[in-house]
Amino acid sequence: MIVNASSPETVDLLDRAAQVFRGAEKGVRAFALAENALASIALEGDDIVGWCWGYVLCRPDGTAMAYFHELEVAESHRRRRVGTDLMRSQSRHREGRVEDVPDHR
Repeated sequence: MIVNASSPETVDLLDRAAQVFRGAEKGVRAFALAENALASIALEGDDIVGWCWGYVLCRPDGTAMAYFHELEVAESHRRRRVGTDLMRSQSRHREGRVEDVPDHR
């Protein structure tokens, strides 16, 4: 299951993902509170198996673009479309259309 984790309500989940993939959660709360933050987390049960995060950036022409800074998938879950589904989820969040994405079991 892919979860939108770019909100204050999901700080604990984002903290866990940062610990799993970065070894630290420093700065997660500030990131989650930023209006332009984008984050998605892939879960299998309670286990975090992937994450993708970035920002929505304003452009000089008055439009915005999504900047995806990092995408990581646990080695045990690679080649199961987890990364693809994380990117699709990020795009949906950016467009304001959050939809469920399939489990990766």
